[in-house]
Amino acid sequence: MDQDHYCREVAAVLDSRADQIADRLQATLKRLPRETKEVTVGVHVDQDGEGFLTVRVHLSGPNLYVLNQSISETAELLGTVMTPDGFEPPLPVMSPGEDTFSVSDALTDCAIQWLHSRWSLLRAPTISVPVSIASMGGYGSIGQIRLSSFGT
Repeated sequence: MDQDHYCREVAAVLDSRADQIADRLQATLKRLPRETKEVTVGVHVDQDGEGFLTVRVHLSGPNLYVLNQSISETAELLGTVMTPDGFEPPLPVMSPGEDTFSVSDALTDCAIQWLHSRWSLLRAPTISVPVSIASMGGYGSIGQIRLSSFGT
């Protein structure tokens, strides 16, 4: 499987979970403490390149622990777990030695691009603090995408 095929499969899985992601994003942003200074939708991947993906909301502001604890029930928008049948959600699995590209980098970029391209479809409530989408582990080539306002 080449990187383009891999990213198409990742996007299809994310599309299948779009309603879940949107519901959790809405619930999280409705709980924002007034002390919140910035919101980052963080893309987390595993170091080993196995294909685990977590998308989670992170808040910045005073007393980070208290801020992030206030959204802890809904902050994880998507998380990958290993089951006896494979990944859930069913992200593509690369066998060792099969990859001709960095799975961690590709998965990060695919997830960031998907979030950015579908941001308006996620129906997030309007908030008054800056919002960005970013890799939380230094993977990928995109870096951070700052959204000018919600819904853009």
